[in-house]
Amino acid sequence: MEQGAATIVLGSGLVMAIAWSIRRRPAALWMWTAGTILVLSFTHLLFPNLSLRHKGHLFILLVATMWLAPSFLSSQHEAKQSDPASRLSLAKSALGALLVIHLIASLVAVSVDLSTPFSASAEAARLLRQRGLMSASG
Repeated sequence: MEQGAATIVLGSGLVMAIAWSIRRRPAALWMWTAGTILVLSFTHLLFPNLSLRHKGHLFILLVATMWLAPSFLSSQHEAKQSDPASRLSLAKSALGALLVIHLIASLVAVSVDLSTPFSASAEAARLLRQRGLMSASG
């Protein structure tokens, strides 16, 4: 399977799992769906080549949705009954797993940032000094 196809399959599976976990909370489902559509539309229409930087907003939206989902009641019948703590336990476990994955990915990103120069400005400055093109006035 190609990397693009694997990304689509895993991403679609994640979207379906999130939607399934909050399906009994229409307000939470609406909040997450509308927010996801807005963020994806914004990033792909306005910043098609730089959209990776805005993907973190999707994660923040997911955390906010999972945090607020227990406070959204799905029906009046449910309002009369006590909401068992285990109702969203699978979603909380999945969110915890995603947090661990993001932690590992951020450690990898930091290590790459520390080992790879952000730009070639130091090399360009060295080259300019070497050729005598830098003036003392700046």
